[in-house]
Amino acid sequence: TLPLIGRVFICFKNFNMFDPKNLGFFPIYYEKYLHLISQSDVISPSSLEVKLKNLWKLLEPENPFTNIKPLYGVKSDKKSAHHRGIGNSYFYEKDYSNSLLQYSLAVFIASFGSIDFTLALANRSAVFQKLSLFEESLVDIDFCLQCGSYPKEKVFKLYERQAEIYETMILRDAKIPDNIESNKKIRNITKPCEDTTNKGLEMQYEEGRGRYMVANRDIQPGETIILETPGSFSLHPKKFGTHCLNCFKIVSKTAYPCEKCTWVTFCSLKCKKEAINFHQYECGINKWFLSSGLNIYPFLVLITITKLGPSKLKILKPSLFTERVESKESKVLSEEDIFLSIFQLNCHEEFLTMDDWGLRGFISLFILHCLKESGFLNDAHNTDGFNEEDFFVGSVILRLLNVCPSNCHDISEYITPIKDEFPVTCEKSSLGAGIYPLLAMFNHSCDPSFMRCNIENKVWCISSKTIKKGEEVFENYGMMYTMKEKEERQLILKKHYKFDCHCPACNENWSTTATMKQRISSYPTDRFDHLYCRQCFTVLIRENKRSSVINCLHCGTQNDINNLNLKELMELSKDCKNLFTKGKWTEGLSKFKTADALLTKKLLKHPLYDFSEIQISLWKGMWLERGNVRFVKVR
Repeated sequence: TLPLIGRVFICFKNFNMFDPKNLGFFPIYYEKYLHLISQSDVISPSSLEVKLKNLWKLLEPENPFTNIKPLYGVKSDKKSAHHRGIGNSYFYEKDYSNSLLQYSLAVFIASFGSIDFTLALANRSAVFQKLSLFEESLVDIDFCLQCGSYPKEKVFKLYERQAEIYETMILRDAKIPDNIESNKKIRNITKPCEDTTNKGLEMQYEEGRGRYMVANRDIQPGETIILETPGSFSLHPKKFGTHCLNCFKIVSKTAYPCEKCTWVTFCSLKCKKEAINFHQYECGINKWFLSSGLNIYPFLVLITITKLGPSKLKILKPSLFTERVESKESKVLSEEDIFLSIFQLNCHEEFLTMDDWGLRGFISLFILHCLKESGFLNDAHNTDGFNEEDFFVGSVILRLLNVCPSNCHDISEYITPIKDEFPVTCEKSSLGAGIYPLLAMFNHSCDPSFMRCNIENKVWCISSKTIKKGEEVFENYGMMYTMKEKEERQLILKKHYKFDCHCPACNENWSTTATMKQRISSYPTDRFDHLYCRQCFTVLIRENKRSSVINCLHCGTQNDINNLNLKELMELSKDCKNLFTKGKWTEGLSKFKTADALLTKKLLKHPLYDFSEIQISLWKGMWLERGNVRFVKVR
C-alpha cells in the first residue's frame, strides 16, 4: 500500500486538479474527509445544487473549513524604510536600475498611504526622471500627492520635479516633426491591441457537433483570425509579485501593490482599478489558495465568479442553467454575456466518475467557504454552514470547475538570451491560464488552420496556410502532428477531451517533423508523404519512399517527383526560418505567402517537411513580433 501522501498525490494527479510541484494542505484535507466524501450520493443524476447539499450534509458536523479566515499578510513601514535606504545608496552611485528595484520593494511592503509609502513613491519618481521615464514619474508624483501623507516640508520638491518633467517633455515633443520620416523607416507597421475577429469567419451549428467555425471566403496565410481578451483569466501563483495580476505584464519598472494584501501587484493604477471588482473578494483568501496545493483551475473559477459579482449573478439565477447565450460581436458582449458564454461551454459531466464528483464537490465547498469569508455571499448572519443562496453559488462554482479542464488555455511568455531573436535556447514560462469564449468555438485538428501566441493575457491567432471558402477553421488542443505520434495524440485527446480525432493527420497517419527529418538525412528527396496527381488531382500516397515515380491508380498517370523541383521551397523554408527568428516579420510573411502559393502550384499536399518548418518559424515570428517575449541576459 502506498503511503498517505503517495496515494493522495496519485489521486489528485489523475483528477487533474493538483499542482504536482506544490503539495500544500488540500490533499491532506481531502484524505482526512475521504471516508465521508465517498459516502455521499454525488454520482446520481441530480442537480449540482443537490449534489453539494448531499456532500455538505455529511461534512457539516465536522466543518472542515472552520479555521479558514481572511489573511492579508503583514505590511511593514520599517522594512520599507530599510529598502528605501538601500535604494538611496544605489541612487547616489547612479545605479538607477538597482535603486528602482529597491524603491519598488519599499512601495510594495509599506502600509498603504503611510509616510513611508509616499516617501518610496517620491524617490521612485526621481529615478524614473533620471531614466527619462517621464510618464511613469508623473504618475508616481500624482499618486504621492493624492495620498496626503507626504511631508509638507518636502512637497515643493515634487512640484519642482513635475515642472522639470513637463518642460523636458515640451522640448522633446517640439522636435518630433523633424523625426517623423525617420520614425516611419524604423517601423512601418501598426500593432493595434483591440479585440479583432476576421470577417471571413462564420459560426455554424450542426446537431451532434455543436458550434464550429468555417471560412465564408478564402482566408490567405498570415491573416489575423482572432485577437481576443480572455473572458476570465488567472495569473499563475508563482508569478504573483513579478507580473501584473490584471494584464500579466511584467512589473519590472512600475509596481503598484494591493492596499491590503502582500500577495499581488499591478503594473499601473489603471490595471489596479480594473482588477478591484474581483480582487476585493480574493484579496484575503488568496493565501489559502496559494497554500492549498491545488492547480490553477480553482483560481480561475474564483476570478470568473468574482468578476461577474454577486448582484449580477443573482440576476442571472433564473436562466443560468437553461438558456444558451447567442453568438454576438465580441465588442458588444456584456459581463453577463461573457459569463454565460463560459458557463455554458461543454464540460463533459456525463463522463465524470464518483471520485471526480467527490473531489470537485469538496473543492467547490472550499471555494464557497472562502467566498463566504470574503463577503461575496453577503450573508454574515449565517456564519455556521450554508443557506439556499449559498448552495446556488456553490452549484455555479462546481459547473465552472467542470468547464476549466477542457476549455482553458495556457498563457505564456518566452524568455530569450538574445535580444530581438528566437534562438533554440528560448525558454517557455507559463504565466497563467485563460478561457477565451470565441477561441473555444473552434474544433481541434492535429494540423490546425492557425498558430497562436499571447500578447499580455490576450490570444493572437494567425492563419498558417490558405483556408478555402467553406472549409472548417481548426485550432489545436496542444496535440500537433509535427510533435507527437498519432497513438499518443489519440490517447491524450480521448482522455482529456473525450473524443476520437479523425483529422487528416490522424486518418492518414502523418509523419512527425522529427521522423521526416530523420528520413531526409538518408534520402534527401523523401520530404513528403502525399501529393496530388497532376492529371486528376487524386491524393497519392508514397508507399514506396525509395521510388521517384508514383502511379495514379485512378487515371494511370505516372507522377515523377523529380519534376517537382523542390529546391525553391527548400530555399524559402531557410529564408523564412532566418527572417522570422531574427524578428523580421514583414519580410518573413512575404516569403511565407510565396511558399504557400508554391504548394498549390506544385500540387503538393501536407505533410511536407519544408512547409512544416515554415509554419513553426511563423509561430516563432509571432512571438517576436507581438507576443510576450522577455530578454534576460545570460550571466
